[in-house]
Amino acid sequence: MKVILLALLFSTLSAAAEPKPKYGPASKPVAVPLFASPEYFRSRAHPAPDYWNLAGYYVPQFNGAACSAASVAMVLNAARTRLVRSADDQVVLQPEMLEKVSVEQWKERLSRAGFQGSHGMDLDRLGKATEAAFRAYGFPQASVEVRHMDDRSPATKKSLVSLLKKNEASADDFIIANFDQKVFTDDTQVGHVSPVAAYDSEKERVLIFDPDREYYEPYWISVSDFLAGMATPDQSVGKNRGLIYVKVNSKK
Repeated sequence: MKVILLALLFSTLSAAAEPKPKYGPASKPVAVPLFASPEYFRSRAHPAPDYWNLAGYYVPQFNGAACSAASVAMVLNAARTRLVRSADDQVVLQPEMLEKVSVEQWKERLSRAGFQGSHGMDLDRLGKATEAAFRAYGFPQASVEVRHMDDRSPATKKSLVSLLKKNEASADDFIIANFDQKVFTDDTQVGHVSPVAAYDSEKERVLIFDPDREYYEPYWISVSDFLAGMATPDQSVGKNRGLIYVKVNSKK
């Protein structure tokens, strides 16, 4: 009897000690890291302008709340590749950007102390900060559209796919997603922000440049999971999350 009990105990301890697979259950991961599935970028049929413009500027967030700053800095640097720059032009860095773009208490919300106890940026505040950042860094005609994902209906998914196709075909626009990280990586349930680097229409998946570089590399997520992660409530503002769509040279 003691032998049986000991065997059960060791079995339980072994199961408890077994590490949780990254990106979801080992049998069916939620996300697929880029290194495990890079074939999309090996075809000349997929120019992927956003991916190649963003890749050189893929940076980690400077603290646990700074995913918004990292994401906007990546997109800004990618957009600035179209500008004529001199040897004196610096790359957009997160701390300097937060000093330069003083809207919506962005810098304070990403600090350790936060702003009135609040950390991070909700989607609407980030939309305003993104537009101000593009203005401050030489894009006076840039436009920023905030889209909340209020449901996961077929109509909403169709509209999202249409935007992803449009974005993938052009170097003149970018998408920054606001989502529940647990839906994408099966990890902590928390609001997060990342740029979209590519859209693979054949496999219906989206490439995320997650700035949480302490744990993640670029990964693919299905369109359905992409929508599901954005169509989640942000309790701090009573609205669903969603995305920011930036048109660099819009003439509105």
